[in-house]
Amino acid sequence: MAFPARTKDFRPPATWTYTIKVLNHQRNLEYNGEKCVGCGLCIHACPMDGKVISWGTAPGERILVDVEKCVHCGVCAYFCPAGALKLFINGEERIELKEPADEIERHSLPDFKGETLAHKETGAPIRKYLRGSLHVPAGLDEAAKRAAVAACPTGALELAGDGLAVDEHKCFYCDACSRATGDRIQPRRTLLLVDMADGISPVVKRIIERLMDEQAAARIIKGVDQYKARDKAKALLEGVGSQ
Repeated sequence: MAFPARTKDFRPPATWTYTIKVLNHQRNLEYNGEKCVGCGLCIHACPMDGKVISWGTAPGERILVDVEKCVHCGVCAYFCPAGALKLFINGEERIELKEPADEIERHSLPDFKGETLAHKETGAPIRKYLRGSLHVPAGLDEAAKRAAVAACPTGALELAGDGLAVDEHKCFYCDACSRATGDRIQPRRTLLLVDMADGISPVVKRIIERLMDEQAAARIIKGVDQYKARDKAKALLEGVGSQ
């Protein structure tokens, strides 16, 4: 057997496992199609170049993972709002990028500061870690509006007269309504609800740049860098003053 060995396996009723195995080390990225809400945020959160994660076409398989490109870092699992993705390392559910360690890329994912919403049909928890706005074009046809309402996992969209009403408290700014309307509805993500007190790691910078438009990403990264520089200068001055 050639290493690394990469496989994709299906386990009924709706679980796909993407595996990478190197000698005695194995990583499994597990995707549960029953939990998936079709939000598409994993597609954006993946920090790798190329379409590692893409939209699926088969019933129950809303996303596809290219097992030949996936490095099994676990970022998609960490950012999955519905818990449909999980990473297992040698049988243990883990995400190394979240673990405290001396290695430079360890502990590089921040703690969430968002809130928990509920699926409109099942009541299952859906994590909200983004804020922003939805651009709904004028003249959107009735079929598209109904498709957007049906696709929204949390019931944030409702028909209202000739338009659509958006409940910003329920919206977590995913791609579900956008995809259902052929990209006519566009989410604009402007804030990542995570703890950035320790600054932004290179991995998180890349995720921010992929989740948000260029202007919003630049504003967030610049703002956090400025705060860190200010805090560092303050600490240095306090150290001098105490001598």
